Amino acid sequence: MVSEGAAERGTRKPRAELALAALADDLDPRDRLHAILEQVLVFTEATLVAVYTPDDEGERLSLSGSAGVPTSLYGLLDSYPTSGATSLAEAVRTGRPVWRGSADLVQDADARRSVVGEFSVGVLPLDERGCLLAVSDDLDGFAPEDRRCLDLFARAVTRAAPPPPLGPGASFDLAMD
Repeated sequence: MVSEGAAERGTRKPRAELALAALADDLDPRDRLHAILEQVLVFTEATLVAVYTPDDEGERLSLSGSAGVPTSLYGLLDSYPTSGATSLAEAVRTGRPVWRGSADLVQDADARRSVVGEFSVGVLPLDERGCLLAVSDDLDGFAPEDRRCLDLFARAVTRAAPPPPLGPGASFDLAMD
């Protein structure tokens, strides 16, 4: 029988927690968000991660930051209505994560605009501050260990208080070097 502590040591989540703890608390909020998003790419199977935050009226979710491949490869927009039928709006409205595999995205307008073909998404709510969107080329979606890490990073983004959206038509892709 393996103890719970021994089983946990074999996972990525403890290493992700250490990486987050190593981030300097005195970073500018935008730099801290960038650093957290880059860590998501390191510790999960995500190829793109983005933060969407609500506007002042709470009617739209706007892109506040992203890391990984450009959002346009997956057909993602800079903003979405919170009343819409998107995975982002659903996660914000329900306060629960939304996981969609490639087969679930067949009817999704974003997936139809994608130039990379099939992919899966995970959307995690950030309290009242929007959501964290992660995209993976794994057609089956995010594995349980990835989901645990994404939850950890979503909590870190919430604590980091992402900056307000950049405004209509603006983009803030933090492409990896």
